[in-house]
Amino acid sequence: MYKGDGEFTINSITREFTANDVTTTTTPATTTTEEVVTTTAEPGTTTEEVVTTTAEPGTTTEEVVTTTAEPGTTTEEVVTTTAEPGTTTPDVVATTAEPGTTTPDVVATTAEPGTTTPDVVATTAEPGTTTGDIVTTTAEPGTTTAESGTTTEEIVTTTAEPGTTTGDVITTTVEPGTTGPIVTTPQVFDFNDCYINTQNGVDGFEATEGYYFSHDTNSFNKAQIKKLVVTAVAKNGQEIPGVNLLDEADMIAKLGGVIDYSFGTQTPKSVFDPAKGNKYAVNVYVGSGEDMIELSDENVIPFTVDAYIGVKGDVTLDNNVDALDASRVLSYYARASVNTSDANIEMLPGKNGDQFIENLVCFLGDVSEDEYSVDNWKKTESDRRNDINASDASWILAYYARSSTSKDVTWADVVKKAET
Repeated sequence: MYKGDGEFTINSITREFTANDVTTTTTPATTTTEEVVTTTAEPGTTTEEVVTTTAEPGTTTEEVVTTTAEPGTTTEEVVTTTAEPGTTTPDVVATTAEPGTTTPDVVATTAEPGTTTPDVVATTAEPGTTTGDIVTTTAEPGTTTAESGTTTEEIVTTTAEPGTTTGDVITTTVEPGTTGPIVTTPQVFDFNDCYINTQNGVDGFEATEGYYFSHDTNSFNKAQIKKLVVTAVAKNGQEIPGVNLLDEADMIAKLGGVIDYSFGTQTPKSVFDPAKGNKYAVNVYVGSGEDMIELSDENVIPFTVDAYIGVKGDVTLDNNVDALDASRVLSYYARASVNTSDANIEMLPGKNGDQFIENLVCFLGDVSEDEYSVDNWKKTESDRRNDINASDASWILAYYARSSTSKDVTWADVVKKAET
């Protein structure tokens, strides 16, 4: 209604509002989730199943890292285990094999929620090898393992040589908090040939004699060899002269590895032949397993050690133990006890001055001595003069009496029964 002077009075206004007249303001909901990261293998690799477990919204986890095999490798299932929602764990690191190798499942195990553990380190074989399971033994959560700067008693790690095939590779740690050396096994030098060059002035071989029982199934004593300097020929044909096989440090310095020496499968029992007497030339071998070869010079003449072998208790060297042997030992004892310094006293007269044979018969007659004591193989007649006595003669006689009625009698039974 117009009132004049430009004024109006509005008593009422009536209007219908439609849906188009209504304005609705919507506020977007705010959600927070952690980043989901999936790391896949490089192109060209083959995997069975990759499983990624993410945390529930609103939880906090540390970074989860999965290391896959390099391109060209073949792996089985890769499993990553994450912490429960709301817990905090350190990085989980899985160490895989080097490129070109084949490995079974790689499993990364994390600590229980809320615990702290050091890195888990697995020692794998060198590239080009084939291994089975890789097993790493770590300390309990919260302890300290053999990381840099820590102290452990002993860590023994055995790795495969390049080009070899191994089974499990195991790294063993000791109790945390202890201190000790690190023990490693020297690498074996893979040679093409190994011989003694008698012309170069540096190679050489020296050995002493040894005394053994005919029933001994152990190897001959390596201490018989006093000098063993050889020329080693590498796989590429390079010759390395003057390598001392009795000195590990010298071998490692010149070869980067070691060469073993032995008497192969020969034992006193396998070598002894009653029809061939009592002195034997025993061949020396270098290397081990299928690579073991006979030690020889540049003209392929073998090197040997002298071994004197006989029947225990048989001081007459007729390959029998009887009353005559007991009588001979008793006679020797009687003369030696009166004049211990008489060089002419002999256990077996008439051997044409062969001192090695005299040493052997005294070795065979000293039946009370421990057969396998450290130095028994090298004792001489003079070393045993105060050891051989009437008891030895008595035990020889007892052995003869018992062996006459039983083939199962042993020296251990006879000496033990006599002592009791």
